[in-house]
Amino acid sequence: MGAGDGIVIGITKIVDNGSESDRFNIVLVAEGYQAAELTQFASDAQQFVTHLFSEDPFLSYQQAFNVYRLDVSSDESGADDPITCSGGTGASPHTYFDASFCNGGIRRLLSVDSSLALSVVNSLLPEWHQIIVIVNSPIWGGAGGTLAITSTAAGWENIAIHELGHAAFDLADEYEYWEGCGADTTQDHYTGGEPAAVNVTINTNRATIKWGDLIDASTPLPTTSNPDCSQCDSQPSPVPQGTVGAFEGAYYYHCGVYRPEYNCMMRNLSGFCAVCQRRIKEVLDPYLPDQIPHFDTDLLFQWQHVIIPRWILVAYLIINERMKDLAQNIKFKPSKEFYNTVTKYLGAYMVKNTMPPKEIAGAILNLADDYLANRPMNLRAGDYLAIQNFIKKTAKHR
Repeated sequence: MGAGDGIVIGITKIVDNGSESDRFNIVLVAEGYQAAELTQFASDAQQFVTHLFSEDPFLSYQQAFNVYRLDVSSDESGADDPITCSGGTGASPHTYFDASFCNGGIRRLLSVDSSLALSVVNSLLPEWHQIIVIVNSPIWGGAGGTLAITSTAAGWENIAIHELGHAAFDLADEYEYWEGCGADTTQDHYTGGEPAAVNVTINTNRATIKWGDLIDASTPLPTTSNPDCSQCDSQPSPVPQGTVGAFEGAYYYHCGVYRPEYNCMMRNLSGFCAVCQRRIKEVLDPYLPDQIPHFDTDLLFQWQHVIIPRWILVAYLIINERMKDLAQNIKFKPSKEFYNTVTKYLGAYMVKNTMPPKEIAGAILNLADDYLANRPMNLRAGDYLAIQNFIKKTAKHR
């Protein structure tokens, strides 16, 4: 089974942010979709794109990407599901890239004929940076290597993003098991050297841990220690969500290796931790378009010192006019502190690529998107209220 069990139909650009030579090019490849199911593949591809660009840090890096959909029809649907793995059905459909679960004795570990997939994509888009093979199967599974591979099980979009973390950004798995919690007998203690991946470590020394610059002085190290290395650590996080520290249990081991945050996309498919986000941004930064659109030189002067306060005032004249009725109805209008807050965080994002606080990230990024697209900046009412609430919240903590 393989290339004789289907046909390559063609490639379509579904996200276009510029030349292939300038952007980070993702190719979404169909596997196990019959010809009549390729409309579903097109829908799945778009569903993935929408989800990807709703997740940090991809939300603010959308313009770094081009995305392509590669339609490949298979003679039959799905993927091999060997009975040698617990729960395997024995299914063995004829598919183009010969997808199969149950690799290494792990049912969720999904593979395809990588050489064939690489050959097909290279012939159609040699400028690709990452290939994601979407396998038309409801069984949970995926893998990350040269290619990222995902099934279409419920919640599969996060499987794909997790595997993208491996394949495109060299991130390690942060979960603390191989076969599964309660099933492993050989994953108690990690005894190897320092892992190369940026998001796992054996080092808990505050002065030398690889993500030490992100750890607050008040956060204990290690932040958690597994009291029973014969099993996964079930204790809740002792620190607030988003705290960077050193949490024991990662890299497939119960003990002896640490992850940066309690939760992460690379552990349990929650949002990327700060360390992983930093790594992703480092890879993607070269593919962003120029941050400063073209302006007449008599309006620009010096970007770092003049342009932010100048255009933010012009922008808010537009905003005030458009929000006139709303402002009259609920008796408020932007204050000097409001202007200063937006100028601070929008300026930091535009000039230094520093992400704003989560509470106002959407509002700030919406304004940035308008500006970078050469559109008049229009502050949405919900964004206005989010910024006002942020100002009130931060004022209480001063």
